[in-house]
Amino acid sequence: MARKVIVHTFYAGGKAVFMSERYEPLDEYNLRQKAAEAKERGYGEIDTVTDSTGRLVKLS
Repeated sequence: MARKVIVHTFYAGGKAVFMSERYEPLDEYNLRQKAAEAKERGYGEIDTVTDSTGRLVKLS
């Protein structure tokens, strides 16, 4: 049986700038780590993350 993939979408200034696919939802600590990695790669300051389960996390 196939596992369900959860897509996390990272937003900077209201624009989707980065996506991550996982088999489980990331907790806030891991979301902040991914946001820091995205910033280092030049995607900007991540302020919000949504996932395909409908969750919304404000990081700022």
